Formats: sequence, C-alpha cells, structure tokens
Amino acid sequence: MAQIIKHYQNDVTYNEGPFVVCDCGTRYRIEVELPGHKCPVLCDGWVYRLVEKRFKQVHLKETIVDAVDWLNGLVDLGLITRDSPMSMQ
Repeated sequence: MAQIIKHYQNDVTYNEGPFVVCDCGTRYRIEVELPGHKCPVLCDGWVYRLVEKRFKQVHLKETIVDAVDWLNGLVDLGLITRDSPMSMQ
C-alpha cells in the first residue's frame, strides 16, 4: 500500500517507492522523492495528467493511494525513470 506522509514531513524514508501520498490536512496529493532534499516535492504536471487518464475522481484519498501504488509499480517495471524524458524531477 502507498506510503502516507504528513505535509512538510522531513527526512522521509521511502519504503514503497519514490512516490508518496501527502496528507495535507484537508486533502491529499501525490509527491515524489527528490534526491538531496529533506522532504518529497510536488510532481511535474505530466504525472497528474497520467494519473487523470488512468483514474477517476483523483481528489479522493483512495484514488490517490491507488495512483501512487500504480506509479511506484511503473517505477519498479522501469517505465518511469529519473533520466527519462518524463523525468520524476
């Protein structure tokens, strides 16, 4: 299951993959590991466009969790890499 972190959580240990669910209090969003930074960062716009094509109701926590699991699965398969044209950075 996707890792859920608190908003502005520092020194995150990424257990499930580079993508995480960020609990912002009143909503949830997808963030991603950026090596060298203390906390995850917002994803590039292509990530959200990809998720919107694959999932409905992307504002729901359950959908965000499923989307993060799916994105981390794509990383595991080598379909998303840091040096690809659709870089995670």
